Formats: sequence, structure tokens, C-alpha cells
Amino acid sequence: MTARAHRQCPIAVLGAGVLVLAGLLGAAPPAAAATYEPYVYTSVATFFGSGSTDGVVAAPSGPSLVVPAIIESWGEFEEIMVDTSPALALAVWAYFQNGGDMAQIVLSTDESPASLMSAMATFVPLRPPGVMGDLYLVPALGGLDGGDHLAVATTLAAVADRNMGLALVDPPDATVTTAVTDDDVAALVDLVADLRAVLPAEQWAHTALYAGGFTAQAGAELPAGVSAATPVPPSGVVAGALAANDTNHGVGDALTGPGARVAGVQTTFVPTNAQLGQLTSAGADAFASPPGAGIVVWGTRTLAAADPAAGTLVAQARILDYIERALVVELSPDLATVPDDSDLWSWVGGRAAGVLAEMWTDGVIGVGTSWTTPPFTVTADDTTMTPADIAAGHLILAVHLLLPDGTGQDLTVELQTATG
Repeated sequence: MTARAHRQCPIAVLGAGVLVLAGLLGAAPPAAAATYEPYVYTSVATFFGSGSTDGVVAAPSGPSLVVPAIIESWGEFEEIMVDTSPALALAVWAYFQNGGDMAQIVLSTDESPASLMSAMATFVPLRPPGVMGDLYLVPALGGLDGGDHLAVATTLAAVADRNMGLALVDPPDATVTTAVTDDDVAALVDLVADLRAVLPAEQWAHTALYAGGFTAQAGAELPAGVSAATPVPPSGVVAGALAANDTNHGVGDALTGPGARVAGVQTTFVPTNAQLGQLTSAGADAFASPPGAGIVVWGTRTLAAADPAAGTLVAQARILDYIERALVVELSPDLATVPDDSDLWSWVGGRAAGVLAEMWTDGVIGVGTSWTTPPFTVTADDTTMTPADIAAGHLILAVHLLLPDGTGQDLTVELQTATG
């Protein structure tokens, strides 16, 4: 799929460079998100782990190697990859079991904390036209503990933040085992607090912890050399479910209902209702087994659970990332040879408003509302940029978006012009 064509939207200027749509007043409200042409992909999951390739030359990316292809099936992974760690193999297997359709593999030297962190710190993603993934995973996280776990999780969150995506963090397997043995989720709640303490606040909305324990379902055809008792990383399960939900409903749709049901695994950790409440209140997501429903993802929160203005919900955070990446992809190519001035600001603001208008009419934003006016404004003027920004060629858009629950979200999008 290639990036969709854009349109220049008619705008009205309301003082101080605030741009809103003109000509759409009285337009019909959007339908629920269904089939639409996305500006950028959201369902490409990037996995960091150890292994090697068979007959495919991986591209250097600092101390890591990026497999130079988007892998689209478990069979394709088996053909290309050899000597992968059990954690990486099982996470990718679970991803495709749960509806994932595109994976990017980044190989580290091994799965020591130092190697994983080094690979992530210098990672440059593959970006074929129209493809930019937003899910980032380190399947080996479950095998780490204490300071090593926090250090690798912190680096993963930084990668997600840098690439406008979401880090899916697995808890230490030992912490999950403790929760099962003690029938107490306090250690998992403490882990959320520890992560929030070490992560910059702006990265909380780019990070989600999924407190689960899985092994493969009895009789499942597992990756070669992997024991049935080996833990399956919850991040691989969730990444597949999110990717499938994106395809079926759109990135702004929460992972709930039938789409939240997971496949291919059996749970080793079933929290009680009270424990589920503890986890979600703390900002962790978990898995439940309601009667007759199998295993379902329970909870849709990022680590910003205590801060509604920061993108508390996973779907909320991901739609903001989707909008930012779409605007960067759509607008950047036309700025390479254009001077940074007020005429450009107005033109780019109109282009940005046009992109958002199409998202609104497609039902990507404002889903389920009866609004008849666009639920956003775009500002691009000397209130969003300092003289130093302008001198450096930084064109900064301030987007205010009204969400279906009536709350507002502010998004800053930085573009580079020819001036810089």
C-alpha cells in the first residue's frame, strides 16, 4: 500500500495564525472507522533480539543488523531467520498467531542488556514508501530482572518515543511467577511505579506494560528447538492483536470486545477481578479469562494512566502518533526547497488541515460523535516558533484535537524546511 494522495483544504484564519476548516460546517459526522486508505502503516511491529539470517544480508544499523525486508508471515520468518533466541522466535510466532501481518526484525549481537540497548540506541528503521511501524518490542525483557530490566525497558521506550510509536513492555517472568505464587500483584504494581520513576514523563504515553504469563497452547506447532514450557512474551501476543485490530477497525479503535481475544497461547497467570482493578488503576494492562470468552486483553492504558492530558489510553496515544507521523510523511517532501516564512506557514497549515479533514471524514478521528464541525485546529505562526526555530528551519505546527469523550489533546509536529 502506498501513501494516499492529499488534498489542500480551504481554511479560515482566526487571528494569531489559528487555522480551522472552512466549507465543512454542516458536514455529516463520521461513521465508525472501517475501510480506509491509511496515510502510514501502524501495524508493522519491530522486534529486537538475537539471531542470524539465512541467505539474506542484513543491513548495518550501528551495532545492530536490520533484516532488509518486512516479514509478512511466520513461514517467511522461518525461511529467513536462523539461530534466533527462543524469546524472539516465540514473540514473532505469537504475533502472527494473533493476526499480525508485518514484522521488522532488528538483530543484536546477543541478548545481554548491553547488546540490546546498543542495538536500540543506534537503530534506524526501514521506511519503504508508506510504511512506518509504531509497535516496538524486546521479547527478551521477560528474562531480565531488576536494574537490567529497567535499563532495557527505558531504552525501548526511548526508541518508541523517537519513532512516534508505542513500546510494549513485558514484565520479568520472575515477577509474574511471584504474583502467581503469592496471589498478590503488588510487585507488578511496584514495577509500574519503578518504570514511571525512571522514564521521562513525556515517554509515559509511549509505553504500555502488559502483565501476563503465557505458554503455547497444547499441541501448537512451535518454532524449532523451542520447548512447550518456554514463556511466550506477552508483547508478541498484544502486538498481533493490535495489528489485526488496526486492519479491521482502524488505529483509533480501542482493543476491546472480540478483537481483544488472543490465540495460540494458554495463560499461567489469571488475576482476580480485584487484582485486575489494582493493575489497571496503576497503569498496567493484563489479561483475563471471562467465562466462555477465552483469554482477552484486559486494560487499554499507557503508563500515563494518572495523567489524562498525556494520552492515558493506548488507542488515544496511538492515534496521536498516527496523526504526527502522517503529517510528517505528507508534508516533509515539499519543504526541502522552500524558504521558511509566513506564506509557507499558512500553506503548510492548510495542507495539515486537509489531512486532518480526511481523517475526520474517514472516521479515524471523531468516531461515534454527532459533531458537525471539524474537531481540531492547526496553528502555525510566530507563537509556535521562536526566532531560533525559524533561523534553523524548524516549522512547528500546534494541533489541538477534540476527542470523542470531550477531552482535548495538544500535539506538536516539527518539520524541517530548506532554511535549515
